[in-house]
Amino acid sequence: MVRTIDLTPSWETAVQVYCAVLENPNASPEGRATARDEIYRLARAFDQMNAEPDEPEIEYLEAVD
Repeated sequence: MVRTIDLTPSWETAVQVYCAVLENPNASPEGRATARDEIYRLARAFDQMNAEPDEPEIEYLEAVD
């Protein structure tokens, strides 16, 4: 039986890693750009989640006799 282990970091952990890259004077320009882009991507995803309603709207249908 194959077991799958989810190693996806939390958003907080991901941002900590990206900030560490941005603060590292030895980080490459490409690494800095990637970190910056990922922070923006996470921010857009969070904004999108906040823009969506908490509960989906339910459309009720009338019963047909």
